[in-house]
Amino acid sequence: MKSSSSSTNRSAVVLCVHHKPWLVMSTWITTLAQDYQDFDIYIVYNVGDGSCPDKSSYDSYRHFEEGLETESALDHEIERDSYAKYDQLARTSGVNPKLSPFDERVRDVCRVHRSNVFELEFENDHSLDSGTWYKFIRTGIWRNYDHVFFVQEGTLLTRTNVLSSTLSFMNHNNVHFIAAGHMKRRMSKRVFLNYNTYGKHSTEIEPIDYFHDRMMGEVLEVFSRDRVFKSLCDRWTMDYSGDTQHHVPDIWGSSAIWRRIRSISDSRVPVLGRWKWLKDMLMRYRNIFPKLDSFVARVGLTRVVDLIPKSLMSSLGYESNVDLRDCAVYVNCLRQTLSDTVSALDHDTVKFHCADDMEWFGCSTNHIVSRVFLERFSEKLEQYSMYDVLDIPFAGTALEPMWGFLPSWLGFEKWFFDGYHRVAKNFQSLRREDDPEGMASYINRYHWGNLHVDWHEDYIKLKGTSSNCAGLKNILPNSYF
Repeated sequence: MKSSSSSTNRSAVVLCVHHKPWLVMSTWITTLAQDYQDFDIYIVYNVGDGSCPDKSSYDSYRHFEEGLETESALDHEIERDSYAKYDQLARTSGVNPKLSPFDERVRDVCRVHRSNVFELEFENDHSLDSGTWYKFIRTGIWRNYDHVFFVQEGTLLTRTNVLSSTLSFMNHNNVHFIAAGHMKRRMSKRVFLNYNTYGKHSTEIEPIDYFHDRMMGEVLEVFSRDRVFKSLCDRWTMDYSGDTQHHVPDIWGSSAIWRRIRSISDSRVPVLGRWKWLKDMLMRYRNIFPKLDSFVARVGLTRVVDLIPKSLMSSLGYESNVDLRDCAVYVNCLRQTLSDTVSALDHDTVKFHCADDMEWFGCSTNHIVSRVFLERFSEKLEQYSMYDVLDIPFAGTALEPMWGFLPSWLGFEKWFFDGYHRVAKNFQSLRREDDPEGMASYINRYHWGNLHVDWHEDYIKLKGTSSNCAGLKNILPNSYF
């Protein structure tokens, strides 16, 4: 594999890869199971542990780590004795919890047997996945394509027709920017500028928190070099409550009792009241549900499934309800009807909605953009030297919400859809689900009737496919079986 491009495909999937084999395996499986395959794939490896020894702009950050008294590293309001406090923090808990070392095993699971797969390598740094997209944009490779799909490892394509339906929707509706509706968020300007200190008592705040917040402001200053962006920023409301919406297919089932059972099993805190013993048992044996999803997925690929009423499958969440009037989404941990949340359009079962407010953004930084969008964005990045943001410590935290401003800034509509799900935390309990069994569980429910996967240690295992996805067995490496 090499960095290049094909001469025929007009779309590209750019996959950011760094750690945890099961994350990228889940993304590969749901990507290669798509009914549309006329795209090139760029595997972008984020190599390293984030220390970036050659990046001089991290000097003040490294002074913290070394416990040096470098006054320029913090705002003047921070007392000098806080350096010792920071030194203790850096030595015990590290300096940027979002950084992690590169896992060489991901290279093996990415060696798929498919044409038009190319490799790139960038240095893992504080700009995180957003920075990876900026680095890819700077290469200019995207100029060979009409559309680019930016995909984080651990992102599931929630149906087999996500790519085909999205391209059709964009072409028919003159859409140039779509973000993942999963983890769709908004925050006030006040929260943004005080992201790590907002709402905390002074005794809870570490020196690194002040430094991190100052870097948030520096990222904003780089974008504000453009007058139009600064005008948008000036209109950014200082105060309102934050919101989080999760737009993914409704796979929780129409049975309120079944949803309650699974919800109890996912809970992070002890439950009281009637039937406490039963609730405790559900929480203790919560892993039975991913195993059940695997069993039902296996049944879904056999003739036995013809004997099971579709209404039963729908009640348990294994056959998604696609009716806009009845679909449910989660808003601030609460289940709500889609039609009461946004005005959505159904395009071949994939649901899209437009958001006018500039501060809404896709927290997972998964986006689909057109070449027209990238041309305009690239021009701004070059004109105002905005690639400077890549050299700012903790830049990734600020770059996530910046994606929400880009469409308004560049003159495009901002759309969200339910075709991407970057598995992270449970929508209700906030329990982390991006482990192997959690990823397998979601694949089995989203792709029930097409895929059956299981897990073993750090790997996702493909156990069976429908005839529509049979080609996967010839494409994926041996580690998937």
